[in-house]
Amino acid sequence: MKKEEVRSLIDTIGIVPCARVTDPNFARFAAETLYAAAIPILEIPLTLPEAPQVIGELARRFPDVAVGAGTVLTEDSARRSIDAGTRFITSPGFIPEMVACAKKADVVVFPGILTPTEAITARSFQTAFSRFAKPSRYTARSASSLAFFRAASAARFALNCLARSSARTRAAVRRFFTVRCSIAPWLAATVFSR
Repeated sequence: MKKEEVRSLIDTIGIVPCARVTDPNFARFAAETLYAAAIPILEIPLTLPEAPQVIGELARRFPDVAVGAGTVLTEDSARRSIDAGTRFITSPGFIPEMVACAKKADVVVFPGILTPTEAITARSFQTAFSRFAKPSRYTARSASSLAFFRAASAARFALNCLARSSARTRAAVRRFFTVRCSIAPWLAATVFSR
């Protein structure tokens, strides 16, 4: 499956299911279930024991399913995932080396972003999507969803974004942008400034 096919698939399906499990057999079961339900996308986080092996196995077993690696934190883990057969990579933050590695391998990558600066940097790297990271209790108050979308709308740029599906984030998106999205645990939304 080529990079543009994966990007189009994610955009068309509108969700990226994630098998956040502790047993590789549950990840296999999730892949089988999604395949049977005609949802050909699955993210396997690298927090799963034996994640690269599971990614490789699922990529071979289901060649028309976009199996991706999630929670990718380093260039080395991105390279191992790519070697295993991942078709996309996600990360909770913007890690330039990891993004460069994925782009060099021609794999779809969507890094996590929290601030307008990270969003602009992701855009400069020409990432397919960015993942809007939910602010934690440790981040500054100004890094809330609402503050992000206000600043982003002032910057007047287009951004393909994966946003956490919380009522607050959806309200912020609706308030400041025109959005095409589906409601799911993670939602794929193409976000454009007004």
